[in-house]
Amino acid sequence: MMMKKILSTLFIIIALAPSKSWAQEIKFPESFRSDPTLFKGMKLAEIPKDIQTKNGIKKNPTIIIDVAKTKGALISGGLKGVKSIYMEIWANPANKKLNYGYEVAKFASVVDLDHVKPQLKPWAYGAILTVQKYLIIVKCVGSENSDEYVDRMVSYFQQKLGAKLIQDRLKEAKVAVTENYVSNLPAPLPPAPKGTSIAIELKDLERRIATTNGLAYIRNQKSQKLGPGNYRATSTSPVYETLEFAVDQDSLLDGDFRYHYAEDYSKSPSKESKLTYDHGVLTSEIMYANGHLLIAKDYSVDVVKEGEDYLITVKTSIKKTEKGDKEVVTVFRNRKPISKITTRAGVSVIRKDFEKDYLDEFNSKGQLVRIEKPGLIEKYNSAGEVIYKEEWSVGNHTVYKNGKLIKKEIRVKDKEQYLVTEYDESGKVTSERLKGIESNPVIADPDEYEDELTEALFNYYKKKVK
Repeated sequence: MMMKKILSTLFIIIALAPSKSWAQEIKFPESFRSDPTLFKGMKLAEIPKDIQTKNGIKKNPTIIIDVAKTKGALISGGLKGVKSIYMEIWANPANKKLNYGYEVAKFASVVDLDHVKPQLKPWAYGAILTVQKYLIIVKCVGSENSDEYVDRMVSYFQQKLGAKLIQDRLKEAKVAVTENYVSNLPAPLPPAPKGTSIAIELKDLERRIATTNGLAYIRNQKSQKLGPGNYRATSTSPVYETLEFAVDQDSLLDGDFRYHYAEDYSKSPSKESKLTYDHGVLTSEIMYANGHLLIAKDYSVDVVKEGEDYLITVKTSIKKTEKGDKEVVTVFRNRKPISKITTRAGVSVIRKDFEKDYLDEFNSKGQLVRIEKPGLIEKYNSAGEVIYKEEWSVGNHTVYKNGKLIKKEIRVKDKEQYLVTEYDESGKVTSERLKGIESNPVIADPDEYEDELTEALFNYYKKKVK
């Protein structure tokens, strides 16, 4: 009897004893802080100033309470029901473009967390885990060794907290290669041209298109120009390409040049380009990817003869999905540019008389209203007072209105970026952000260099005189 009581007591003690499983209490954010082994050789990444200002992320690592403000900077910032976020971002000193880390989103309950799970979508360089009422998003910026880094973080949280992986990286769908794979593909695009074409191997061409002095031509690996005629070149698995072109008596591209590329014609085509030439001069360019327009360019030329001079107007229209439409109209007198109009997002900037170093404009009463010279633009009111001023110096740009600084762009040392600061009328900073030099709107500034027409293009355009 005594033995039964002892065994019964031991059973109760064992049953009530804390388990070494993942039932331990998780504290936020203490339980989610990384240890030195996870980010060995790394350093904490600096938060860009524009993110600090716009999204309220001041430190790294940090706890964020104002979650909504981080939308656009953090993935979990756009999820409903997130109460707070813990964030760590680490940088690779050997590769400035590579950094990785994680976000931990805290929900009020597991039920609230379950509501957002269907909204989560996989992407190439990250994974998502959950533990209790916490969502862990591990991510990597930059594709170099990204799988290794993501795997390391996933394993870390699985072993430390027993987190469950609910969404792994998005993998590219691969088409199974079977015996009939190639024969079952649809006909390569574009369809075979009617009539006879000269067959040529793509590998025999030195370049897809060779250009010189503004004109385009085709040549083979021996740098010999091809004779006149219609040509068709193709390649097969694993990369499917079709190239059609015609050359005239001077080996210049004549008429349509078509080029298609696809790694899988069953989703034909993954990438498609069409370029149109008029005797070696590009007149239009269209590019699609996965059925979506990436960019479309059209070039048109108008030529008028005035005495011994030729006025050549070149208009370039650009449609681009990411940055919107743009139109640039440049007028050349003989080979030199004399004016340019750039239109983008409803803004037009007109440049005139490029050969002059100093430009001035007067109103109907003869009053000076505007001057422009290299590095400076000034506008005046009827009393002769400066009401607007722009200055450029050593890559920096400042804008004044009624004598007060309203905008400043300073080149960041050793970086292809500007720090842009805007001010209100009292001189208080209203916004501060970084922008890349390449992302600047293509609007002419006083120091912009304008190319002359090449002699070959000039002679080609002269033939179109009206």
